Order: sequence, then structure tokens, then C-alpha cells
Amino acid sequence: LINCNDNLEYFKKLTDKIGFVDKVLMTIREFYQYGVDLETIDKLLLENSNDIVYTAKLKDIRLIFEEYIKLINSNYISSDETIKML
Repeated sequence: LINCNDNLEYFKKLTDKIGFVDKVLMTIREFYQYGVDLETIDKLLLENSNDIVYTAKLKDIRLIFEEYIKLINSNYISSDETIKML
């Protein structure tokens, strides 16, 4: 979150709140569990561009997810990715 906090719109003021990181990690785990990738999120953004709040939230989640993927790919394999490899 530190890497992308300056670029967040909707969640910028929430990143230091108790439980926020846990909710984000839970969302990322669910993305892996259900096969959601960055392209899926991009499609959702295009399909729902009229909903300003939804779009702002989804853009922030996409940014956080993208940074997470970069971090994981450069350092180690998460347990969620290990399951995909099996």
C-alpha cells in the first residue's frame, strides 16, 4: 500500500485505518481463488464506467492488486499462487 497510496482516489484516507489491510488481503485472496486478474478488473471498469463511486473503488483495488502482483513476482510465490501451480 505504501507504493501506491499517493495514487489512490477512493481508499487514500482509509489505508491507515484498522482492518483495511486485512480486507484488502482478503479481496486479493478471493481474486486468486476465483481467477480474477487485471484484465477482468479492466473489463469491469469499462462495463461500469457510469458508476463513479464503483469505478473509483475498482480503480484503487486494481492499483493495489497490480502492486501486489509486482511484489510477489519479484520476491516470492504466495500460497494462493502455489495452489494454481499444482
